[in-house]
Amino acid sequence: MKISPKQYARSLIEAANGAAPFADLRFADSFGKARAVSATKAESEKEARILLDRFFEILEKNSDLKKLPKIISEVEKINEAKSGVKKTKLITAVELSDVLKKEVAQKLENVFKKKIELSAKIVPEILGGMVIEAGNEILDASARTMINKFKQALVN
Repeated sequence: MKISPKQYARSLIEAANGAAPFADLRFADSFGKARAVSATKAESEKEARILLDRFFEILEKNSDLKKLPKIISEVEKINEAKSGVKKTKLITAVELSDVLKKEVAQKLENVFKKKIELSAKIVPEILGGMVIEAGNEILDASARTMINKFKQALVN
């Protein structure tokens, strides 16, 4: 049975929230849901470690370790949807003031109709402007991209 990254992510979240046992986590149905034998919560680091160890064992047994980056992405999407907060990365060539970062976050909140959790990253290679990464969406308003588009237009 093939289990999708989304199914793994849902099962892991379900298990971490106490809907499946940590010592006996297994994917038992075609939907990849963890079957519940007992409803205990991951209240300690030890229990969480056992859960993750078992989860990795399952991934390895199913030859699905290569799916881990997509599983992590799906977990983040699910958590984002539950929290109502959209994690967004703001990439600029230089450090922006806190005031400007707040303005960008407010404008993004208006666009996405969600609270924005903004993280900033400085990448001098973009030359100027900004790149905004919000989940699968990328808004590239960098000087580098504009210059490259202009070059392409001249060549064609």
